[in-house]
Amino acid sequence: MDLLNNIFEEIYRSMERNDFKEAQRRVAVIRFIGEAYNHKLLHTDNLIDLLYRLINYDTHTRQPDLYLSTLDTNPIDSFRIRLVCTLLDELGQYFWKGARRIQMDRFLTFFQKYIYSKSYVLMDLEFMILDTFDKMRPSLTFKKFENL
Repeated sequence: MDLLNNIFEEIYRSMERNDFKEAQRRVAVIRFIGEAYNHKLLHTDNLIDLLYRLINYDTHTRQPDLYLSTLDTNPIDSFRIRLVCTLLDELGQYFWKGARRIQMDRFLTFFQKYIYSKSYVLMDLEFMILDTFDKMRPSLTFKKFENL
């Protein structure tokens, strides 16, 4: 359990620094979190909380996290979207039924809102987003706008 706590701390610290040199490590750590969830080492509530924190939303107060929002002021920086897509790709098959599906549908709505808050998304990331949504919810329509 201490290992997972340290990894969550590392994710939060790397969100504060937002250093491009750490990008590959951040993706690897997010993949590790996904694999830990797949092997039932991580509870669903912790995972959902991490997903919301990646998009600047606090699940405890049910409001945008002001501290995390101040760290994510660049409308062009969309690396957190890549992290969320990577994590969702790792664990998509576990959110098809029941309460988990409802939690994930709600998160995907907030995730779309976060994506639209960015003024520019790279083309490879746009394809990654579309692939993630196709994998998570094939029947969900994701509107494509010119500024995306």
